[in-house]
Amino acid sequence: MSGVGVDPVLYSKYHHLQERDVNDFLHVSASFLNWGNLTNKVVMDVGCGPGNTSSSWFLTIFPAVKRLIAIDVQEEMINLAKVLNPQPKIEFMIADISDEASVECWEGTINKVISTWCFQFIKDQHKSFRNVYNLLKPGGEAAILFEINSSYHVCYEEITKSQKWHKILESKAGEYPEIYTKNVDAAHFKQLLVGLGFNVVLCTKKQKSFVFSSDDDCIGYALSMFAWHKRVPDELMEEFRRDLLEEFSKYGGRDSHGRITVHYNLMNILVKKPS
Repeated sequence: MSGVGVDPVLYSKYHHLQERDVNDFLHVSASFLNWGNLTNKVVMDVGCGPGNTSSSWFLTIFPAVKRLIAIDVQEEMINLAKVLNPQPKIEFMIADISDEASVECWEGTINKVISTWCFQFIKDQHKSFRNVYNLLKPGGEAAILFEINSSYHVCYEEITKSQKWHKILESKAGEYPEIYTKNVDAAHFKQLLVGLGFNVVLCTKKQKSFVFSSDDDCIGYALSMFAWHKRVPDELMEEFRRDLLEEFSKYGGRDSHGRITVHYNLMNILVKKPS
């Protein structure tokens, strides 16, 4: 997982929501695509973030995989991944899936591509899906999971435009990924993928909910997805945390135990390159 608005250190700590969904998605992908144990297969993790998907989750399910190339556009993420999740089968490398020149050295060499919680940050998704197609060997497959038009992300837009915080954050308001609030459906992505030559196995949008264990867990997650909080002066950070938590809680509310609940949507994509 990667993006210009993600805080690598906080994300490595507050990723419980992603952990649950990624594990579920990987098991579904293995079942739908009949991946078996992936012996002698080369896999690429696109937008690997701090390496949790590659190391803690993917290798747990597929320990016999031959090699896993984990790429991320953020140098800080790759450096963190090498420290937190070193594995002899994993190569953590800086690369940008939306830049053909950045990934062309692997064209036609990858058996499987996985990408989780990354594509929502990519502006040119058409080019990125095309690059995934080119990376795969004939008969290769891709499993891609990303968040889409989830209403709670409006809280970030609102706090950047608020009277209290706009002078600090206003320059960042227009940079937040549009896909979080833009109303795009599965048919849009299916048409895009078919147009690129993929055989589409699964392309569906699923509604999800997550209950945070505490307010601290919730604000940790909220800040991890909004790295621009680093622009807030230290003496104002506690006030900013309270305001962000209040905005965040508006888009899900609290359960009977007082825990903040968030509702969101995930695109689940499984595709195959023709043999």
